Amino acid sequence: LRDLWTAGDDAIKEDVAVAWGLSPVFENGGREALRVAIAEGKGPGAIAASGVVVRNAPKDAELVTSATALLARTITDGSRRDRLHALAIAPNPSAHPAILDALRKASQEEDREVKVPALARLLDVKTDRDAARKELVTIAGYGVSKSSTGSNDDPRQLDLAAHARHVLASAGELRVQAWIEQDLSSPEPQRKTSAASALAALGRSARAALLLTDPDPSVRTRAACTMMIASRR
Repeated sequence: LRDLWTAGDDAIKEDVAVAWGLSPVFENGGREALRVAIAEGKGPGAIAASGVVVRNAPKDAELVTSATALLARTITDGSRRDRLHALAIAPNPSAHPAILDALRKASQEEDREVKVPALARLLDVKTDRDAARKELVTIAGYGVSKSSTGSNDDPRQLDLAAHARHVLASAGELRVQAWIEQDLSSPEPQRKTSAASALAALGRSARAALLLTDPDPSVRTRAACTMMIASRR
């Protein structure tokens, strides 16, 4: 595994980090390997190693402290890709002040691709929930006053709005349902299927039935799968 780590690309390093965290590898050299990987201080491998530690070794205080410190630094100062990775795997912010502080800083940024997932994580923090929800609603409302095919809409902002709607749907925010349903008639297949997924998260998957007659077979198939999975849940 150490040889794979040394010679491998980012994806391989992430897989190796997961392997190091598994028993009995963790107890027989994996812990030390993860410690060294985290000490490297940056990159997908170190971030993945930190995620493995906070998930698999929560009682190892020394290692968890190093891992959460790296994740917090990455959320604050890393590249966009690394920041999004760290935001996705960071532990419960309520239990880790350094992570909570990093999330609060990221939630105030102009870069909405970082801001939206940071706000999503703050929905789990009682003291920050209301403010985070308000910010997400503002972002989610982008473009709703126009036609869903309006040529003046910024595609990136529309994608971020769709992401924010999905986050709010997962949090049970019913007021975004009408906005999500507007995307069912979008000319873009990805936005349609994203809307179906958001409706499923909201518990309203049947509202995506319109997509079952979509002319694009990939949209029909993905919508059908989303609805079937939602019904089983």
